[in-house]
Amino acid sequence: MSNLRNRTSINKYSISLHLSVILFGLAGIFGKLINQPTLFIVTGRVFFAFISLLIFRQFSRIKYQKINKAQIYLLILSGLILVTHWFSFFYAIQKSSVSAGLFMFASFPIFSLVLEKLYYKNRVYLLEITSIIICIIGLFIISYDFNAREISFFVIITGIYSGFSFALLGIINKHLVQKQNVVTINLIQYLTAFILLGPYLIHNLNLFYNLSDILLLLLLGIVFTALSHSLFIYSLKQIDIFKASLISCLEPVYGSLIAVIILSEKLTIYLIAGGLLIILSSIILKGNILQVHSQT
Repeated sequence: MSNLRNRTSINKYSISLHLSVILFGLAGIFGKLINQPTLFIVTGRVFFAFISLLIFRQFSRIKYQKINKAQIYLLILSGLILVTHWFSFFYAIQKSSVSAGLFMFASFPIFSLVLEKLYYKNRVYLLEITSIIICIIGLFIISYDFNAREISFFVIITGIYSGFSFALLGIINKHLVQKQNVVTINLIQYLTAFILLGPYLIHNLNLFYNLSDILLLLLLGIVFTALSHSLFIYSLKQIDIFKASLISCLEPVYGSLIAVIILSEKLTIYLIAGGLLIILSSIILKGNILQVHSQT
C-alpha cells in the first residue's frame, strides 16, 4: 500500500512537471503574438500573474507560513532575477525567432550543473564535461545561424542569459520550496518584480489600451505564468533540479512545433543542428547522473 501511495505521489509531481514544461514552451509564442516592447510584455505578465495568484490565495485554504529574514532576502533576490530572466527570454525571441530563443534557453541544465557543482563542491565527472562541451558547440552553431541572418551578438548573449537565470532561479526555488508553499513563493517573487516594473507601467499606460494585447497578456499571466510556475515549483518538492531541468529541455521541442504551426516559422539546418546538440548534452548529462546515483 505504501509503495502504491509513493508511486502515485511521484506520478503527481511528474505530471505537474511535464504540464509546466508544455506551458513554458507555449509561453514563448506570446513574444511574437504581442507586437509591443519587451518590457510591456514582462510588465503585463507580472501584473496579471500576481493578481491571479493573489485572488487564488484569498479564496484557497492555504495557510500562511512564517517567513524569516533569510527567506525574505532570497525571495526578493529571486524576484529581481525573474524580471531579468523574462526580459532576456522575450527579447531574444522578439529579435530572432521562437525556436532560436527556446533553444538558447534550453542550455539551462548545463548552467544548473555548473552552479550546483560550485555550490556543493561536488566531484566533476568526464561525461559532465563532455555534455558542457557539446552544449557550447550547439550554441556556437546557433550563433552562426544568427550571424548569417545578421542578428546581433547581444541577442545571443540575452538568449543564453535566459537559460543561466532560469537555472539560478531553479536552485533558489528548490531551497525555498522545502520551507514555504508554492503560492507564497510566487506571490512574493511577482510582487518584487511588479514593484520594480511599476514605474514603467505608470509611464506607459497608453500602451495598455489595446484590447487584444490585454487579452493575450491575461492569458500569458494566468495560464502560462502563474499556473505553469506554480506547477514547476510544486514538482521540485519530490523531483531534483537536474531531472526537472532535463525534462524541461522538451520545452523548445513543444514551442518550436507550435511556432511552425501557428507562426509559420522556418527552422534552418543550423538551428536544428545546434538545438539537437543542446538537447543531446542534456541527455548525456541525465545518463551520467543516473549512473552516479546507481553507484552511491
